[in-house]
Amino acid sequence: MKVGSNEPRKNDRSKMSTKETKAFHQILDDMYKVHGASGPSVPPATKAEPAVHTQSPVSPVSARLGHLSTASDQPTSYEQQKSQPKTTSVSKPVKPVMPAHEMEQEAYEEFDQAKETISSLGSDMEVWEWARENVFRVSGSETSPGAGDQSGFPSSYSLVLTYLIKLFREEFGNPHLAISSFSLARSHSIQSYVAGCSTAAYNEALETYWRSFRNLRRVEECVKEMGINGVGWDRNTSKILSSIIEDLSETQLASSSTSFGSGQRRLEAEFGTEVLIRLGSLEKRVEKDVASKEKGVRMLLGNLAAERRKREAASKPALLPSPEENQWREDEFQDDESEQDGWDERRDDRRRPSYGRL
Repeated sequence: MKVGSNEPRKNDRSKMSTKETKAFHQILDDMYKVHGASGPSVPPATKAEPAVHTQSPVSPVSARLGHLSTASDQPTSYEQQKSQPKTTSVSKPVKPVMPAHEMEQEAYEEFDQAKETISSLGSDMEVWEWARENVFRVSGSETSPGAGDQSGFPSSYSLVLTYLIKLFREEFGNPHLAISSFSLARSHSIQSYVAGCSTAAYNEALETYWRSFRNLRRVEECVKEMGINGVGWDRNTSKILSSIIEDLSETQLASSSTSFGSGQRRLEAEFGTEVLIRLGSLEKRVEKDVASKEKGVRMLLGNLAAERRKREAASKPALLPSPEENQWREDEFQDDESEQDGWDERRDDRRRPSYGRL
């Protein structure tokens, strides 16, 4: 069955088959190959010229959700951690991807071509193999990004990645491949993360983690990672997290009259005893984002109102006083001058000395 057909796929497979398991292990092997190839090649040491490391290896993106880190630079034991000097350097957040409304027309044209190609494929594994070779550009003979833009990826990379995550989850009913697409884009390289992991891609990952797996821990880690790496929220992000909070709150309050607190006990059994604290922290994060957006809207409306008043004031013609008003002002000015002269004469009379008769 083709992807572009109108008939929905109802086979929701939450468990991986043998073929999919082999493909998933192949993904992990490719990730490790990419990470192993990220360091510079050092020639073998000889007696005449010993090998010298001239450059530190480039840190790849950590495959674990959380933040971009260098696993090889971390000390492995407590003694090594204690012996290393303390540093005050703070890792800078990764520059977020360009918003969708600011992308060039070429990106949307490439995205349309990719969708047409995907619609001609028949199964999820065919789409996955095509994506590995043409989108992620990871194969046995190629472990580095292809020749695209300055980051090594096409301008439509984030759009295609977001579409693939949603396609695997909804059309094919295969959330494992959806998460694998997102994880491969995150861990391929820093360039892949910056070019592909946009806000829309994170939104689809959040939907998949919750709707397909009800994995609250992964949702929290995605939210934390977005904050650390500077990936902003949009309206859909707040909507997805609000629906998760509402779902958990309804489960907590769903208690029968005979067993009070059974809903909370179900939550604690599924997500841990600190689920309410984690839920409250997530709710505060959503409220903070909503308040920030409302403040931005108020500032925008205030600036628009000020600009409108300026335009209205500039468009109004300057009103000249009428002849009657000019005559009234001249008469008033003359009366003020005559009154001032009278006050000056009386003041001079008081200051003039008076002499008596001799």
